[in-house]
Amino acid sequence: MMVGNNLKKIEMAQAIKDKKHRNRIRFKKDSEKKVNQIFNQINELDKILHKFIPEYTKSDLDKIYKAIEDTVKLTKSKFIYSLEHKQFNF
Repeated sequence: MMVGNNLKKIEMAQAIKDKKHRNRIRFKKDSEKKVNQIFNQINELDKILHKFIPEYTKSDLDKIYKAIEDTVKLTKSKFIYSLEHKQFNF
């Protein structure tokens, strides 16, 4: 009976490890896709800025990049918070 329980524990541990591995692969794939989309959008912003060179001011640029930086900081803090506050799971 003891061997059977140990085998079940080992199988369960392996299943958890496999699920974490699958989730890690999925996270990397999805994040890579999203980050590339963000890069593409930033490149589009660059095209707009070059198209309208005389029409914007340093103040306009400061507002644009502050909004981007604030959003990046907020998103990063959400990731860090979720890492620090993971719930216990069996």
